[in-house]
Amino acid sequence: MESYWKEFLRIKEILNAHPRGMTVSELSRRLQITRNSVAKYLDVLLSTGQIEMRKIGPAKMYFISERIPHSSLLYLYSDAMLVLDDEGRTVFANDSFLKLAAASLEEIHGKEILKLDSFPADDPQIVAALKSPLTKPLTMPNLVSVSGENGTAYLRVKLFPTVLEGGVPGTSIVFEDVTDQMRVHLELGVERARLKAIIDSAPEAIVVTDAEGSIRMLNPAAESLCAASAFCQPCGRMCDPHDLPLIRSARHGETVRGVHLATISPEGEQRELLANTAPIAGDNGRVFGAVGIFQEITEQKRIEAALRESQERYRSLVENSPAMIAVHDGERYLFINPAGLQLLGAQEPGDVVGKPVTDFLHPDSHDLVQVRFEQLRTRAAAIPPVEVRLLRLDGSAVTVESSGHTLVYKGRSLMQVVARDITKRKQMEEAARASDARMRALLNAPPDSALLIDREGTILALNEVAATRLGGSADDLVGRQLNTLLPQDIAAARRGLSENVFASGKPLRFSDERDGMVFETTFFPVRDAQGDVRQIAVFARDVTVQRQLETTRREACDRIQQAVDSLTIQSDNVRQPLQVILALADLMNDEETAGRIRQEIRRINAYITEVDRGREEFCEIREALRRLGVAQNADCTEE
Repeated sequence: MESYWKEFLRIKEILNAHPRGMTVSELSRRLQITRNSVAKYLDVLLSTGQIEMRKIGPAKMYFISERIPHSSLLYLYSDAMLVLDDEGRTVFANDSFLKLAAASLEEIHGKEILKLDSFPADDPQIVAALKSPLTKPLTMPNLVSVSGENGTAYLRVKLFPTVLEGGVPGTSIVFEDVTDQMRVHLELGVERARLKAIIDSAPEAIVVTDAEGSIRMLNPAAESLCAASAFCQPCGRMCDPHDLPLIRSARHGETVRGVHLATISPEGEQRELLANTAPIAGDNGRVFGAVGIFQEITEQKRIEAALRESQERYRSLVENSPAMIAVHDGERYLFINPAGLQLLGAQEPGDVVGKPVTDFLHPDSHDLVQVRFEQLRTRAAAIPPVEVRLLRLDGSAVTVESSGHTLVYKGRSLMQVVARDITKRKQMEEAARASDARMRALLNAPPDSALLIDREGTILALNEVAATRLGGSADDLVGRQLNTLLPQDIAAARRGLSENVFASGKPLRFSDERDGMVFETTFFPVRDAQGDVRQIAVFARDVTVQRQLETTRREACDRIQQAVDSLTIQSDNVRQPLQVILALADLMNDEETAGRIRQEIRRINAYITEVDRGREEFCEIREALRRLGVAQNADCTEE
């Protein structure tokens, strides 16, 4: 190391003796060493500021530096500086370093830095850099942080190879205070993080370009909208690139507002965008980029289209509705559809619109309508329909079913009324009620039970006779299952018979007995418009008395037959002896006695003739009873 110092001193002595300067070749000849060695020594002396180099033509001339003493410069330097010799011992420290290290010059002067207990000996990267010779300036990659009374200070450490007085090599360490820069950097980082969070969380697509319009940044919303080109050019048409919003802002400094773009996603789906772009300019006004906000309005456009379609459907519905649809403010009509004009006998909207609502109300409905107006004013829900009488322009009355609800139009609370002409319906209802009354009268007139049931056996209608026999009223029994009102055995039989009628579509007649009564029942199929059997009409006649009379008739016939047979036998038994007696009387000689015998025989024959006449009458009665039974059986069969 001493040989190096001697060479440094010799070079400085030679240059000091030649104030007009010397070249490398001249110094090499004087020192008797190679040009490369001289060049290395000169580089060290130049780096430490001990000599100067000037170009004179093609030659490089070296001179002794006219400089302020090194220590004076160090004291004037605002950054903390520390100078070490070739052994790593402290040679010099300025006041800024002493303040930073919180030490005095006596405490650190001449001591090896690696053996100090205080800053900067405890910094690993400085320690690592000082373990090997330094051949060129070195800046530490990481900042050094120092905690003090004023908070944390951030330092950038730079190491320079240095030649000390006498040509001794050393190392200068500069601690540049970058605290303010670091704080600005940290604050800028926080602001950038905040800005990035805002941009990333924005639902709109945000795109930043350079001055040429090339995209430099996309937020997640922009990335999700497919290709980057989607933000630069509309889809589906050819255009000049200078017309594109971001290009216009980036290259020409324009602010573009409300431009609609149509793009196609990779899946082939069309998307609608609303573009707003603006230039990014510096303090000097030079544009160095552009920012664009692209809001996807596909759904908004779809909603707007759906709203227009809905409005068009509503308008079409209102205009083509067969019911009267009108809007009023509680006093005058503001709108009425064609069906309403026809209902009120008007020719054009001017006949109704602007006229008081009460002009078209029948006096009977004034109070009712006023109550409904109050209901509409105090509630948001629709009010149920009621019957209202309106007056047509010709003064005639018409009955309508009216319902209403409130609506808000241009900030005004209005009332919409829907009314249907129910005159024909009222007539039909009246006719139906009359028909129902007639039908009920017809059903209740005969003494037979009459019911109408469906496939499940549900009673759909019945007369009073059937209701009485089933143990209830007609209103209570409608809707109940017929099988639940009958004994189980009869109900089971009825189910099978009804299924047979539904399957075959043919009437079925049968008789059954319950509670000591005998019923002749008919199941008659009822078909719908397509000819399918949907219901069964059930007719049941009480034939208990008829069956009892039939039994009595048969018994009477039997008894009469027995009496006739008995009389026939008795007549025959009497006639034969009388014939014998009459023959004997003819043989008698006593004419008087024979005459009396003949007279008694004639009297007895007269009795027998009466008996024969009575027997014939019995036969006629028996025949009459027989014919009556045959006729009744025939009637039953026909029914």
